[in-house]
Amino acid sequence: SPFWKTSYLVAAAALLVVTVSAAYFAAEFYRHQDLYLPLEQAHWSAQDALQSYGDASLTSAAVAYAADSIGYRPSPAVAGVQLVGGQMEEIDGARMAHFVYTNPGTKVVSVFVVPADRFHIPDNLKKAMVKRHGLNLFDHNCRGCRLVYHQVGNAVVITATTDHATELLDFIPEQASI
Repeated sequence: SPFWKTSYLVAAAALLVVTVSAAYFAAEFYRHQDLYLPLEQAHWSAQDALQSYGDASLTSAAVAYAADSIGYRPSPAVAGVQLVGGQMEEIDGARMAHFVYTNPGTKVVSVFVVPADRFHIPDNLKKAMVKRHGLNLFDHNCRGCRLVYHQVGNAVVITATTDHATELLDFIPEQASI
């Protein structure tokens, strides 16, 4: 009967929509695991163990690497938060300087600095470029963390925070400083 034919078509269409949606969300989950999770985990580790970033020799090594290899010098204070310290880390196959900023007990901001020839901004972020104050930014927001990618000169600067209200633009250097 026409009723059953229509019912089967509607059920098949609904099943197709559910299958395509599940495949899309699975692909997004795996893309997130691969592209963003290593940086988020490094930020969460810094947030959980701030005292480990206070080692002056590790901070000096990270500052020297960033200055000599990339031309980036971290500011001692930005937007009401102080530089706690930094260290070198291997994240997603790239050697990065990881600087941590905080104000007592509230927000923590990680700033990752890496040579542009050793780290590439994910292609899916390049499609969603944001232009603010004349800077091209690639902003990734998820439930657990916010990452802002910026490439200037021979550096990629990635800022991370779990406080989505923090303006990460303040941590991105102007072109003259790189």
